[in-house]
Amino acid sequence: MSVLEVRNISHTYIKNKQQIHALKSVSFSLEKGEIMGVVGESGCGKSTLLKQISGIETPDSGDILIHGSVPEGKNLKSRRKRYSTMQMIFQNPLESFDPRRKIITSMEENLRFLAGIISKKEQEKIIYSYMEKVDLKKDLLLRYPRELSGGQCQRAAIARAIMIQPEILLCDEITSALDVIVQDKIIRQLKELVRQQEISVIFVSHDIALVSSFCDRIMVMLNGECVEQGNTKDIMTAPQSEYTKVLLDSVLEL
Repeated sequence: MSVLEVRNISHTYIKNKQQIHALKSVSFSLEKGEIMGVVGESGCGKSTLLKQISGIETPDSGDILIHGSVPEGKNLKSRRKRYSTMQMIFQNPLESFDPRRKIITSMEENLRFLAGIISKKEQEKIIYSYMEKVDLKKDLLLRYPRELSGGQCQRAAIARAIMIQPEILLCDEITSALDVIVQDKIIRQLKELVRQQEISVIFVSHDIALVSSFCDRIMVMLNGECVEQGNTKDIMTAPQSEYTKVLLDSVLEL
């Protein structure tokens, strides 16, 4: 059974009294330990897809199943159960943290509410361990998010998400605001962590070159639809969709 299955989900926004079809019958499955990239130009529906999967938004139609079951309810208990299974890392790391709280406080809350770890000593042990795994010094934990660089804050966000041992990790353009050197470091650290813990990942990006170096499988989106999906090697060497060919050509021209 797949860890995650998305069945024909669609979603429409209303903007200026006009309907915008952000998603149109999108379907795919995600296996344990698999890293799937989702690529396409801005506005193609990539981020909307993650919002539907995470529960931030609700599909107009279709189903999202985790281990074969549709997540039930929107009360606090149901949301905690969902977020203990699934974590999301956002494009802007500063928006991932409460600006009024120190980094360590946000991390402690994740462990307490989502992993059920009450002991301060145990929380500290886990937090310090994951800070080391993402190559961050412990003293950064006592700072506020605004006092960290973008790269530091994003690595802290990765540590906070992965330390609760989620089964699914959703990554929304997590390196787009960072310079190339920091981007490369974060991707290498993330890949090592998800492989160690066999986490299933959906990695959204407009950068098909980055996705091809990181992901096992790729789904290409255009105007809210999946136009092609398959293993990375096949997509990169023998694309079937004309749109995918255009994306690849644009990379080769750079």
